[in-house]
Amino acid sequence: MGRIGYIRVSTEHQETARQEALMKQYQVERIFAEKMSGKNANRP
Repeated sequence: MGRIGYIRVSTEHQETARQEALMKQYQVERIFAEKMSGKNANRP
């Protein structure tokens, strides 16, 4: 299995593009992303 990445931003209005570009640079094969505050423990 290859590299797995995790992207998180705090609000729906923030973009993940910069983090996605870094993941591509590091040749990450599978990316999990969420747009939700890290403070909220009640999330999927």
